[in-house]
Amino acid sequence: MAGQDSVVVITGQVARLTISLHRGAGILRVESSPPSANVKIDGHQRGVTPLLLPQMRAGPTTVKITLKGHRPHLENIIVPQNGRQELSVQLAPRPPPGEYVVGFSLGAYGTENTYTEPEAYPLSSSQ
Repeated sequence: MAGQDSVVVITGQVARLTISLHRGAGILRVESSPPSANVKIDGHQRGVTPLLLPQMRAGPTTVKITLKGHRPHLENIIVPQNGRQELSVQLAPRPPPGEYVVGFSLGAYGTENTYTEPEAYPLSSSQ
């Protein structure tokens, strides 16, 4: 097994042992439509879509995907150790500038791990 070692301690002597524990790695692939979106992982810029990170730190992580003219996408994922996590996102276009009524709904805490900006609805000229 990689990283396994033996230490022999002789009676009456002191042995000093330093151990470093590292979280394993997995593979993360991020795709978006449209492509060429910026990808930040845990707040750090990592590239643009499509993006393949073959040595991504395993465990929970936050992925933010942004592209000019589109709503950002934020998602919490878990990269499995020695496994593969794929994230494919359809980015919604931002509405054109103007007057809007903004509405949104929130799911129950812990049941939804994605965030998209609130929906915007143009005001009609009759209002």
